[in-house]
Order: sequence, then structure tokens, then C-alpha cells
Amino acid sequence: MRLIHRGSIVWLPILLNLVACGGGSPPSQPQARDRAATTACAYYMRCGQIGAGLKYASTDDCDTQLKAYFNTTWPQDSCTSISQTGFDNCLAAINIADCNSLADFLNVTLNKCTMTNVCAAATKG
Repeated sequence: MRLIHRGSIVWLPILLNLVACGGGSPPSQPQARDRAATTACAYYMRCGQIGAGLKYASTDDCDTQLKAYFNTTWPQDSCTSISQTGFDNCLAAINIADCNSLADFLNVTLNKCTMTNVCAAATKG
């Protein structure tokens, strides 16, 4: 008996992501930063922007730069807790962004993944 049929394999990463996200408490700022960087690097890989002579020289370069970006966007001393809904919306926007769409890029950076939308509690410093 086959436990996973061929069409189900496509759903496996989605189901694993739902299990990892569901039911628990929202991620900490470092966890959110790291997951957002991983998701964004997957976007850049999908869009052919990682490699020699491209936007990011390697996946490690992408990860380092995007962790720094999200750490600046959601500073740990100001972003004291994460909104699960806002964070999920940010990741979803990254995942569905079209590689050639400036509107999608702006939606992610200026709307869905802002401190106002992702941080449940933010203190003014």
C-alpha cells in the first residue's frame, strides 16, 4: 500500500508548514527574522537571482543580507512580540510574489512585511 500518492507530494511541504505554524505561540523576533529570510531567499532562488554575478552571490549571502534586512525592519528592541496573522500574511505575500512584478515587491516591502503589520507590540525607541 502506498501512503503518499504522487499528487500528494506537492502538498507535503505545505502540510508540514501548517503543522509547524499551527497551534503554537507566535515566533519570537529572531525566529520570525530567520523564517522571513529563508522564505525571501527561496523567492530569490525561484526568481533566478542567486548565483555568481546575480543579486546574491550564494544562498548564504542571501540569508545573511536578508536576516540583516528583517532585523532592521523589525528591530528586536522595538518589536517585542510578533503578530501571527501579520507574520503569516508577510510570508504568504513573499511566497506568491511574481518575480517580474514591481507591484508585488512593493506590496511585500511597504505593506505586508512592515513593522506595523508584523509586530504585535512595538515600542518607540
